[in-house]
This record gives sequence, structure tokens and C-alpha cells, in this order.
Amino acid sequence: MYGYDSIDIYADALCRAYRDYGYLAQMHIVDFFVSGHWKQLPLEWQEYFDNEDFDIAELIDMASAATVAPGCPESLRTYVQQMFALQFPRTKTRAKPGVDISNQKQQHQTQIPKYFLGGMSPKKHAEVVELSQLINSVAVNTGCRRIADVGAGQGYLTRVLAYANSSSKAELLAIDHDWKQARGAEKYQESTLKRLKGPRARSDGFEWDDSLTSRITHDVQAIDMQTTGALGDLCKKNIDDGRFMLCGLHACGDLSSAVLKTFAESDAAAV
Repeated sequence: MYGYDSIDIYADALCRAYRDYGYLAQMHIVDFFVSGHWKQLPLEWQEYFDNEDFDIAELIDMASAATVAPGCPESLRTYVQQMFALQFPRTKTRAKPGVDISNQKQQHQTQIPKYFLGGMSPKKHAEVVELSQLINSVAVNTGCRRIADVGAGQGYLTRVLAYANSSSKAELLAIDHDWKQARGAEKYQESTLKRLKGPRARSDGFEWDDSLTSRITHDVQAIDMQTTGALGDLCKKNIDDGRFMLCGLHACGDLSSAVLKTFAESDAAAV
């Protein structure tokens, strides 16, 4: 682990950071003032930021380079430095000489027929293709019986995992808090299933299986840090060995934290 001697030491440091600063992760910037978040900051931080000599540009230096001004409170300096110590490296990994990465990606993309990817922007297309391969590989290696797509939205990732990149044979549980999104995903699913029964799918070598009609289950449920127990129970419902996997594409807000908390609290096999 980057900057730490072992994953256990890193995990301990991460837990301590969450214990000390976890309340900051619950603050949404759009609600910062209307919800009274400002008053939850340490008093010396409030006084520092509220001082007429404070330059807002200092925040950019803090966030981008962990650089703090000489008059910065020691507790704020410690927080900034600790957060930077915990972050993953963001330098790009260069390919070895002679390895054509673009060709490898193109080969991966062509493994998934285009009719599975309808409605996606090029960016989401690339994300779904790459992530679905990773999720499927982990599901196979961990023997997961169910993959829970948390914050599934319109179900783009869910459908690719269920029908196009499905060597794990795991069933899919698509969870979203918005019933409109869930209904939209169901309509996309119905359309996809019709295509899979058609001549184009057969010409592409797709083998229809009646079990595909029940491969995906949709559920509408609000997910936050207080409902992780219910999420874990939902994910393992009616699974004999209880082995399931949690995943999410663009799990914004509380979703990423809730998914990780559910994984830590439950017997989930992977996340």
C-alpha cells in the first residue's frame, strides 16, 4: 500500500481517520450553510477561515498540494496532511515498451455487442466495459451467487453484467432509491431481452437461455449510512451460502461509504 508498510497498517490509519474526521464526510457542500455544517467545524478552523486576512486561494493549495499557510491552525494542518497520506497515488501507469494498450481495450470492447450498450455516452460506455470485466472476474474468483449493483440508475452496468459479461452466472440485484430510475431500467431490460431472442443475437453467437428472464431483480430502497444493515439483509436474501458482491458505478453521496460499511459489517464476499 502506497506510503504504508502493509495493508493492515493502512487500514488502521484509515479507521482512525474516519473516527476523527468521519463527520466531515457527512457534510454535503450544497447544504453547508442551510444545514448548519459550518458550526460543526472546530472553532479554530472557523476563526481561521472567517478571518479577513484569509485568502480563498489557500483552499486550492490545501486541496491540490497539501500546502498550508504559516498561520494555519495545527489541527487543520494535521488533517490536511493526514488526508493526503491516505490517498491513493494518482500517477498514470505507463505501458511497457511494445505493448499496445489501445488495441487491448478495443479487443475487450468488441467482446460486448453494441445492442447491450445502447443509450450510453462514450464515457459511460468505456467505464461499463472495463468495470464489468473486473466485477465479473472478482465474482468468479470469490464464488458470488449474487451481484448487487448499488445506485444502479438506468441499469447499464447491471445489464452488461447479467447478459454480456456473465461467466460468473451470478444473479443481479439492481438497487436504486428512485422508482423512476428503477422503472426506466426495467424498460431497458425488457427491450434488451427482446433483442436477445432475435436473429441478430443468434448471428452474434448469443445462446438464449430462459433463465435470463429472471437474471435481474430490481429493488427501490434508500441507502445511507444508517440503512446498511437492511442493505446487507436484502443482498443475501434467499441465497443458501449468503455469498454476494457489492458494486457500484458512480456511487455518489453516501453510497460509496454505505457500500463499504455494508461489506465490513456483513458476510459479503467482495466489494
